[in-house]
Amino acid sequence: MAKYVIGPEVAIHLAQAEAVIRDEHHILAPTLLRSQMLSLLHQAAHRGEMTKKDAGRRLNYARGPRIRLLGDRVLQNVAWKVAGQLGWPDTFDAEYVALTQLQADALITLDRQLAHAVKDLVTVAPIEALSRSKQLYERPLPRGRPQLPHRARARSYEIQPAAARCSPPGSTHTSPDGDLQTGHAAPS
Repeated sequence: MAKYVIGPEVAIHLAQAEAVIRDEHHILAPTLLRSQMLSLLHQAAHRGEMTKKDAGRRLNYARGPRIRLLGDRVLQNVAWKVAGQLGWPDTFDAEYVALTQLQADALITLDRQLAHAVKDLVTVAPIEALSRSKQLYERPLPRGRPQLPHRARARSYEIQPAAARCSPPGSTHTSPDGDLQTGHAAPS
């Protein structure tokens, strides 16, 4: 049983693709995922990129029982340390990294900058690790730049087709304990 931490851009991508998560996978996220998704979907509806009904469907997908939301004091303390270690001015992304360190096997993000910044702290996995739905691979997503608060606002959260985000088979990445691994890894 693999445990993955996902961010709001991944949750929205999965919801749009109506992806079926493999039964052997457990999906985790910090409790702030709810607020971030709500904000991203509201912004998209406000810009006319989707209807309120479509935004509601995607939000309901994330509210489903498949995503376990966590946010205790230990997670917050570790997020504070991660943000300090990486020189980040806030702890938003650090909560995802901290949760991965504490309870998951890997972090799944569509944000290349985040994946690169945390590659020495956690294992970063491609989104394809989650689903058995071909839609996840074949269904193109609209291009957009959803906005998250503070530091995340400066980075692009553009949703890209899966093929553009992942390194080819045989690429290498470093696990948290320093071992070099091969396979599909987030870009460095």
